[in-house]
Amino acid sequence: MSAASKIAIQMNIKVGSIPWEVQKKHPYFKNKNMMYGALSISKNSKGGYTLAFVGTTNSECSKVFGDCKKVASK
Repeated sequence: MSAASKIAIQMNIKVGSIPWEVQKKHPYFKNKNMMYGALSISKNSKGGYTLAFVGTTNSECSKVFGDCKKVASK
């Protein structure tokens, strides 16, 4: 993401607008609930792993849930 895009998002938030919105353009998704999410796994220096999740059911992505868990290595 460019610096100009990041500044534009910050300006939208400061004036009370939403940063972005995910639109359901395909007719199949019009009346269905959807969840938007992302997973991340990273290895730490002690040989273990951290699994992280961030997700939302809000199309404006303004209400999110996040969690992470340390997973021991084998």
